[in-house]
Amino acid sequence: MLSGTDHGEDPGPAHPDLSRGNRILAIGGGKGGIGKTLIAANLGIYLAQIGKRVVVVDADLAGSNLHTLVGIARPRVPLSAIVRSRKGSIEEAVVDTAIPGLQLLSGANDSYGVASLRPAEKSTFVRQIRGMDVDYVILDLGAGTSFNVLDLFLLADTQVAIVVPEPTSIENSYRFLRSCFVRRAKRAFSGDRRRQKLIERAALSAPEGIPNPIELRDLAVHEDPEVAPRLDDELSAFRPKLVVNQTRLRADLDLGSSMRTAVARRMGIALEYLGHIEHDDAAWIAVRHGKPLLVESPGSKSAKNLERIVRKVLALETARQGRSATRPKRVGALNHYEVLDVEPGASEEEIRRAHRRMRELFSRDSPAMYSLYDDDRLAAAQKRLTEAYDTLIDPSRRKPYDFGIFPDGNPNVTDADEERRSAEALLPLPALPDLNAETDYTGELLKQIRLSRGIDLRDVTTRTKISIGYLRAIEDEDWTALPAVVYVRGFVGELAKVLHLDSVQVSKTFVRRYRQYLREAGHDEE
Repeated sequence: MLSGTDHGEDPGPAHPDLSRGNRILAIGGGKGGIGKTLIAANLGIYLAQIGKRVVVVDADLAGSNLHTLVGIARPRVPLSAIVRSRKGSIEEAVVDTAIPGLQLLSGANDSYGVASLRPAEKSTFVRQIRGMDVDYVILDLGAGTSFNVLDLFLLADTQVAIVVPEPTSIENSYRFLRSCFVRRAKRAFSGDRRRQKLIERAALSAPEGIPNPIELRDLAVHEDPEVAPRLDDELSAFRPKLVVNQTRLRADLDLGSSMRTAVARRMGIALEYLGHIEHDDAAWIAVRHGKPLLVESPGSKSAKNLERIVRKVLALETARQGRSATRPKRVGALNHYEVLDVEPGASEEEIRRAHRRMRELFSRDSPAMYSLYDDDRLAAAQKRLTEAYDTLIDPSRRKPYDFGIFPDGNPNVTDADEERRSAEALLPLPALPDLNAETDYTGELLKQIRLSRGIDLRDVTTRTKISIGYLRAIEDEDWTALPAVVYVRGFVGELAKVLHLDSVQVSKTFVRRYRQYLREAGHDEE
């Protein structure tokens, strides 16, 4: 069941108001103790350090402690006091921090009963947050799936869910995503009480508790077919982000990409994986000292992970401008390449690796499957993987199959390729970064250099004969999709030549990062 009480309120429109000047980032995740506050604080600090005007908001009124993680004492005027009084502006509760450009709106208050906002209070709070004269507002949300938490998460332009590699956190993350979409679906019919009641009935009639978006859509459409287009649009537009915190083991490093695939196929949600943050003593030491991590230990692993995540958030925001939303295909509509998650035209070795990777993902021991797939669904997924593999690995079967789904004879261009290529074409050419003999070449930097030179990834494939899947994995640093070190060294060297870079330096620094991943993940280099 969804937690919280609606008090008969209309939850409001489904989409954030993009006409305002600021951008709202919400940090949520369903479970407490997973590092949401630490991440929210340091995301704000990093944005302030690069010149943005930022307010971090402690929206966890039941357990406010964000003020501690940005290094200031309990504020004199807490957010809860302003909201409860319905007088004045939340600007009165904003305080400066020691970080230039970073301000805090703290919810810290020991008063009884401030954890749940009433509808009028929530409406006032949201309106004032949207009107703040800053570049970014970062909301640190509480745990659980109360309507307050869900509504604040959904109002954000960028919605980030945090998970730690533990079964309870993974299960709660899936529950959180399902609850978010039920709430979003209801908001989609703001002002239409009959259809809001329809969504409520559909949510309550699901046989396995809170329905996932595909199930909710089908249950609602069965009763009223006319709601289908709107629910389809809502599912396409719902693109939450995922961060895996406190990673320690090999499986932890793969969890984010595994959850992304699992959620797409089971729920129909286009979950975007931002990256992981390693378990690091520097983080708890910073908390113990009451100092921000990026100030106390800027060179720590966890700090570097956080910086990489913020850069990816900024890149995704830019790439989304002017693009229409798409949603994952239903499992039954996937072709064999999509089932194995490989590019059309993939080599036999790529197909073997993809099949092995997907079988591990859709297994009973896979952390990403916890609470999401039962034994029957896992058996069906394994059967589909076997069918796809048997077809694509056999040239005598693959050729007629390719002709059937790619009648124009060009299987190398997919919808995903075109979407990515179109997105890149919309962006202005970035400035070529400063490069020298000491430059550490990351996947992100190589992509930036490629874009600055106006080179399309397919042109690189044509010139080097390296599959676009491997090139994309290099740029995204998707280590799990890359082959042995000896091949990666050659691939990166060829890419460097196309980009007019020192192939020795590029290969040396990139392969060093790849080897670090292999060591931490417990892999050998073969």
